[in-house]
Amino acid sequence: GKLSNLGSLDLSSCQIDDGMLRQWGEVFSAHRCPKLKTIKLEGNRISVDGVSAFFDVLTPQSLPQLELLDLHGQEGMEGVEQQRNFGSAVEALRHAAHREGKLQMWTQAIEN
Repeated sequence: GKLSNLGSLDLSSCQIDDGMLRQWGEVFSAHRCPKLKTIKLEGNRISVDGVSAFFDVLTPQSLPQLELLDLHGQEGMEGVEQQRNFGSAVEALRHAAHREGKLQMWTQAIEN
């Protein structure tokens, strides 16, 4: 497929919201990306609900080599407390995805 050689995707500061992130998940479910190792999504408008929806539509085969999903610096995350809560929630979602056989190579939820 057209995405089969994609190794890195930088969508930082692209005004991506929860609905758009879910649509990216649908793209990755429909089109295998066996070499994609990095997705940068920093500086967008993604909430925990958007990350959850993204993970829900993925299959175990969707992103088999993904090592980094960079979600730091989301708009609307004011203050250390909100950022910490977001990071903890994403970490919990990552563990849940692993239990479903998804994103097995991804080991760190939030890059600092």
